[in-house]
Amino acid sequence: MRKVLLFYVTVATLVSAAQNPVARPFDDEAIRDMLEGIVFMEADNEGDPHQQNLPTVADYYRMMEKRCEEAGVDKRRILDLAKEAIDGYIAYVKNTGRISIANNAVRLLQLVAHSGDRSLLPYLEEKSLDPEIRRSIRSAAAEVYVNIASVEECIEFMRKAFGINADKGFWRSRVTPLFLGKMESAIANRSVSD
Repeated sequence: MRKVLLFYVTVATLVSAAQNPVARPFDDEAIRDMLEGIVFMEADNEGDPHQQNLPTVADYYRMMEKRCEEAGVDKRRILDLAKEAIDGYIAYVKNTGRISIANNAVRLLQLVAHSGDRSLLPYLEEKSLDPEIRRSIRSAAAEVYVNIASVEECIEFMRKAFGINADKGFWRSRVTPLFLGKMESAIANRSVSD
């Protein structure tokens, strides 16, 4: 029951903050608060009738971008603060061994994916290929990389991904189908050769 109540309060606060820009200045603290709320959201599940009318992570990212525009804040602040939070969650997992917080980093990686910002590629590659990072976070970072990168960048990235810790490469299992789908699409569109 506490989780349901926390979820309801979090969603209500996020929606209110996104729809009522004059209630509070949209600064770094407001962005951090929204990011913190997003990590506690349920995963997007459009098949669940109770979640069909709830905003998705993509909706929240667009709301945050809109708030940035209205407040005259550079949209890059969302990504910069999200990267800080992701790094904090990664450090916490490394230092404490508590893996439950790893999902927070995964949720924020899913959020930054909606930016489509190619300047994130070096950051995502670093997080994907670091063997010290929990595999669920590595996998999420790799998925975002493949979604944002060009086909040529994906090919080079996958070569690197399959060249490291071959015996412990389970983190790649979710990104491989995305990569193959991107390749099939590129071949079908004739943007790359067979």
